[in-house]
Amino acid sequence: MYQLFIRLFEFSSVKAGWSRALEGMRGLAAIAVFFVHYRDQITDWLPEDSITRMVAEVLGFLGHTGVDFFFLLSGYLLYGIAINPHFLALPYFKRRFIRIYPTYMVVFPLYLLLYYLVPTDKVVPTEMGPYLTFFLANMTLAPPFIYADDLFITVAWSLRLEVMFYVLLPLTVFLFRLRERGRAQRLLIFVGVWFAILFFMPEQLRASMFVFGMVLWEYQKGGELAVSTRGLNGLALLLLAVTYGLMVGVRLEGIPWEPWREVAHYCLFVSAFTLAAAAMRGEGWLADFFSWRPLCWVGNFSYSFFLTHGLTIKAFFVVLAWFFPHAQPVASSWYWLLLPPVFLLCCLVSALLFLLVERPLSLDGRGIALLWGRS
Repeated sequence: MYQLFIRLFEFSSVKAGWSRALEGMRGLAAIAVFFVHYRDQITDWLPEDSITRMVAEVLGFLGHTGVDFFFLLSGYLLYGIAINPHFLALPYFKRRFIRIYPTYMVVFPLYLLLYYLVPTDKVVPTEMGPYLTFFLANMTLAPPFIYADDLFITVAWSLRLEVMFYVLLPLTVFLFRLRERGRAQRLLIFVGVWFAILFFMPEQLRASMFVFGMVLWEYQKGGELAVSTRGLNGLALLLLAVTYGLMVGVRLEGIPWEPWREVAHYCLFVSAFTLAAAAMRGEGWLADFFSWRPLCWVGNFSYSFFLTHGLTIKAFFVVLAWFFPHAQPVASSWYWLLLPPVFLLCCLVSALLFLLVERPLSLDGRGIALLWGRS
């Protein structure tokens, strides 16, 4: 069975600049986001003043940072492609389209179909003009400056930022002639871009993590700091603990919301950068943890997981509610009893989408046939 999972969820060749530890980071980021949507569905089953409900709230709140880690890794990988002297725009955009849209175009109509079958608080326009605008904006993942309304799939807000980054990155490299400049000049430009986001697009502050991913690439290629692996691992964990401690304090109102919310974001930028830098060293216990194969498997089908886990969790609780037509029981034990099966169900649905659609259409052309050892 273990060898089967290796065949299904690992790749014989990897992208330049990639490492198994980064696959594991993607896996952990996907698991973090899972806790956000699990919290949303399980809350009504938990006693209001229970410790478990507070734990669910805290884990769900911290789970939002999983998206920030995805942005960091995207910035790192795509900047490495765009800064290459042999970069070609047409293959780049074709590859980005194939990576995102086939799987998304399978999932979006499913969400839209279920909208008409299961009650929801989302609103779909009924008039033809607004409906076409809504449909096209959602199908193309139109960025916020083109379509200001929220997209139909909740998690798609981050995908539209990814698509925006895909487009703006090569333009930035070209306009600022980054390939012709030295590392110090490029870093100064990154600082300028970061401040531009802070002052002109404060509502998109989390998009700054793309910039930190670009800085991470420069750090990796420019020679690492003279810090021992043990020291870097310790620093990464310390910064992450301080960041999450600050975020928990803000969420539980032990620390004022303003200005500490933004301070927590700035701390997250630094701690995520340091954690990724430590993991990418390829040695030490932190790199070993992120290189754990099952975590890397989740990382490899994390896009399918990202698109489907919210829908899977909701479907699970809709079915569960059918068994309690009059009043659902409330108990802290629900959180812990349902956590493993709900997570495994999300992994199963994601793995099927990965093998049937994402891997054969967007990655290496191989898929469900690998079950029988065929490529």
